[in-house]
Amino acid sequence: MGHLKRVILKHIIQLFTKISEGGDEDLMERMQETYGSILKLGAVEDSKNREKLATLASFTTNRRNHTSLDQVSHFL
Repeated sequence: MGHLKRVILKHIIQLFTKISEGGDEDLMERMQETYGSILKLGAVEDSKNREKLATLASFTTNRRNHTSLDQVSHFL
């Protein structure tokens, strides 16, 4: 069962990465609305996939609606 979980998680991360790199802003926004909180929680709890999930997580700031963690750290 654990192997199945890892395989599914790997494919989901690959799919979300493809969506985020694809340039379709509408699809990316819908993904963030639906799964944004799960991506953020996963980035905290899943040490093995932390970096991948952190790059997919998006945050709302005063300057922009969907800002990545890398972009937020540049504001600080």
